[in-house]
Amino acid sequence: MKIRDAMRAAAGLLAATATLVGVSLLGAETASADVEVANPDLRTNLAGLTISGAHDAVDGHQFKAVKIGLYQSANVDTTGNGGRLTSVSVGTENAVKTVAADALHTVHPASPAPAFQDNPVGEMSSLWLGFQSQGVSGVSQDDTTSNSADHAWAGHLRDFVTKLVAEPAFAGLVASSTYTATGSGTSAAFSGLAQGIYVVVDTTAAGGPGGYSNSIPMLVGTAVGVTSTFPGYTRFKNETSPTAPILGRVEIKNDRPTITKQAVHDGSRGSSASIGGYVKYRISGRVPVTTGFRNFKYLLVDTPDAGLKFVRDGGHQVTVTAGPSGGAQTPVPERSGGSDGFIVDAHGDGSVNFNLSQVITGLTPGDTVTVTYYMQLTDDAQSGAVKNRAKLVYSSDPMNQPTDNQGNGGSEDSYQPTDNPGLNAYFYHFELSKKAKADSRDLTGASFSIKPQGQNVALKFGQVKDANGVTIPGRYKLLADQRRTGAGVSDVLEISDGSYSGSHADQAVAKGHLFIDGLGAGVYTVSEINPPATFSGMFKPSFDVTIAPGPGSDSAHPELSNAGDAWDLVSAGSWSYDATQAPQLAPAPGSHSVGIFNVSSLSQLPMTGGAGIILAVLVALVALVAAGGLFLLKRHRDASRS
Repeated sequence: MKIRDAMRAAAGLLAATATLVGVSLLGAETASADVEVANPDLRTNLAGLTISGAHDAVDGHQFKAVKIGLYQSANVDTTGNGGRLTSVSVGTENAVKTVAADALHTVHPASPAPAFQDNPVGEMSSLWLGFQSQGVSGVSQDDTTSNSADHAWAGHLRDFVTKLVAEPAFAGLVASSTYTATGSGTSAAFSGLAQGIYVVVDTTAAGGPGGYSNSIPMLVGTAVGVTSTFPGYTRFKNETSPTAPILGRVEIKNDRPTITKQAVHDGSRGSSASIGGYVKYRISGRVPVTTGFRNFKYLLVDTPDAGLKFVRDGGHQVTVTAGPSGGAQTPVPERSGGSDGFIVDAHGDGSVNFNLSQVITGLTPGDTVTVTYYMQLTDDAQSGAVKNRAKLVYSSDPMNQPTDNQGNGGSEDSYQPTDNPGLNAYFYHFELSKKAKADSRDLTGASFSIKPQGQNVALKFGQVKDANGVTIPGRYKLLADQRRTGAGVSDVLEISDGSYSGSHADQAVAKGHLFIDGLGAGVYTVSEINPPATFSGMFKPSFDVTIAPGPGSDSAHPELSNAGDAWDLVSAGSWSYDATQAPQLAPAPGSHSVGIFNVSSLSQLPMTGGAGIILAVLVALVALVAAGGLFLLKRHRDASRS
């Protein structure tokens, strides 16, 4: 938008004019076509203003307008295009002269220029309304970054408006203004306005519709020369840019900050972890437009379910980066001493705040800012998806800003991404069933150990209790602290005897079964430690169980498999399940358990496969040992006789 002030000296010398939107035509060949706009059409007839934008950005928003400049005179080239403005003379409304002069001098200390004494709005119009313009000296003083179409709506013009609306006296003018409009759909319209320049303020209550912040104040001029049959002149003669502002219209200048969150897949285990393990998370957001804000609140909040807590130690650090989407990312510093930076505030309930308020206004609008951090699964985690929910809290009203650079006070709104399985942490379980090889009856009294493949130390588990504190035989969950000792802690897991007597029957583990929970993706070696009574201890099975994310690294649908053992006493198999659901522990149709068999004598071992080969080797070894013994005995006797 560009306005030129025409100041005429008593001697009749032509001074420079200022254009409201468009270019000045000083020196252009317009003399024969210029027509002065009739005074009644400029000073008496009423005009309107339209605010446009996306539906959610405008709909339901409330606006007020304060007049700061009046049109004193205007000239139009009437040849072609329905008439185009060549100059507009702008004056300052008496009610804003003092505050406008203060605001202009703060941004432009050289003001006031001699030709603009007592006319700060006229001088501001001459200097900074975004297109090629000539000041009273005849030299271009344009600040192209002030253009209202600029990405961040930044520059000297914006600085002027920001300073102006921050003045307490101007706030009073906004409060008393009777010029109001309400957004409906994609626009809001003012009517019955005297022609001139207005500051439009978004007065929507905090937490307005659509998740958009309130707009920063907007500077806009009405059409010029409105009549009962003519809507007024809205373009300047030499302005040919299709994106040039048009008098009487303004695009709303607000923003809707959003974030995305993901659980970062770590190698082959996806977003799973064993109890006590760690899951990496990443929150990314587009840097919002903070133009017009002295302070801007930008707070990321992560609130996890019970069983998940924020951790920060030597191997699990917090990092913040920013940069163009898809481009190089630059580290953002953490607050240290007196220097500004991001602030990490961890809470006792496991939640955490990442406060970027001190740095967000220094980042480039539209860039991506990313926070990476870790959560740890604790003993309180329950089977099924373990969730943590991220939320962005941000400043929503430039007229009610935070009181400091840490984002305290002021109006705010929030945004929370939609929950989905990809945001969750998971741990897994599998079930063993113990049976007699001879008759497939359920066995009790056996015990097992679980070790990560290739390691010699068995994992420690806790025996699970129901909500009433009743122990559930055969149900174990990995402990976060593997140094823990005491009652209910063991690295030897006993098969259920089916004696659960509590009131939570759906949590009972069937007789002869063992339920092992709390494991992340990986390979685990299961070894029988003690066989059931009356069964042979020579043939104790040992085998591997593999747990991996599903196709596409889908941690919510793990795929499990187990190998057989050397004695063919373990049923090899594979299966999968929905990890978003808590498991039904009581026997259910279609549930899977790894079948493990025991034998009471050598004759019950399979005669084929690996067990048959091993048995044949054992028999051969026994025969060989026996033959060797007989040979040695014979030699001893022969030696005695001689």
